[in-house]
Amino acid sequence: MKEYPKIEELLEYSNDKQAFKSLSSRFSQCNGERFSIMKFRIEKSALERANTRPANPLVDRTLEPGEYVKLYDENLERTIMSNSPMEFYTNYEFIKKCRGDVLIGGLGLGLVVLLAEKKPEVKSITVAEKHLEIIRLVASQIIFNSKVLIEHSDIFNFAPQRRYDTIYFDIWDDVCAANYDEMKRLRGKYAGYLNDGGWMGCWSEDECIKAGSGF
Repeated sequence: MKEYPKIEELLEYSNDKQAFKSLSSRFSQCNGERFSIMKFRIEKSALERANTRPANPLVDRTLEPGEYVKLYDENLERTIMSNSPMEFYTNYEFIKKCRGDVLIGGLGLGLVVLLAEKKPEVKSITVAEKHLEIIRLVASQIIFNSKVLIEHSDIFNFAPQRRYDTIYFDIWDDVCAANYDEMKRLRGKYAGYLNDGGWMGCWSEDECIKAGSGF
């Protein structure tokens, strides 16, 4: 028999999902040499035949009509971050579990940072971002609160000066088996920096494992 979420979980999930979607209003379009922040709209007519609804509402990744924002990589010619329902779902475990002193690998648009900084159980957030241009683009649009420190550093080379209660790696923009090798490297590197009882996770880790196993 399938287990479905309780009404309290659905309400919390729905509220967080709406907050994530509403972050579009915090951004304006701007361009850098490699990266750009862009607005885009999803029209209802374009979704009517494309949407399918899974049985469990907490795994609903379908697009919804509205205005969205994305971080676009001109070199790779693809979106590397957005506030679409899929992005929310794949980051939701972190949004729900983050607490205490937090380390995040990868800034993206800073969307998960904006949700995490509001949580009273989060004391501090350190973000290691490889691309200085992304930091500048996002910083020109968003003022994070005093909990947040953004470091210009590749998470693979970042040298922490403390331990953390939550560690999250969000540096990938697609799901593939090769990403899981990097996830294992990062988990090994940072295992000693996680406090007892803390939580460590990677974006879409389960999906990358499945991609490697052929399922």
